Amino acid sequence: MGRGTTEAIQQTQKAINFYQGAFLPGDASEPWTNSIRERLRSKFLRCVVKLGHHWQDIKEWEKAAECYQRGLEVDERIEQFYLNLMIMYQRLGRRTEALSVYDRCRRALSSTLGIEPSPETNSLRNTLLLDKNS
Repeated sequence: MGRGTTEAIQQTQKAINFYQGAFLPGDASEPWTNSIRERLRSKFLRCVVKLGHHWQDIKEWEKAAECYQRGLEVDERIEQFYLNLMIMYQRLGRRTEALSVYDRCRRALSSTLGIEPSPETNSLRNTLLLDKNS
């Protein structure tokens, strides 16, 4: 990994850690804050995805899991974060935690969006239930 890459990873991690949620949440009725709030949230989520995929690519499962968990702390409606977190826990041999993440996902999607997890997420859950050796 080059110096530029290392610095980019460090800066992305700082940005993720720095983000504390919605911009000026008390001013939600002010129209000018809406676009800024959404833009910052979108950038945060893109950073989580990029950094999470980076950690996955180099097989740093624990760091990737932490990244996806941070994403879920900000937005519990993003199913891809749950799925990726389940995959990381599976790779770490933490089957029970992966199944717990599935339950959180199912509850969050049902209560906030009125939907069930995707077939891909359900398939991973079924694999985890069948794989007693994980």
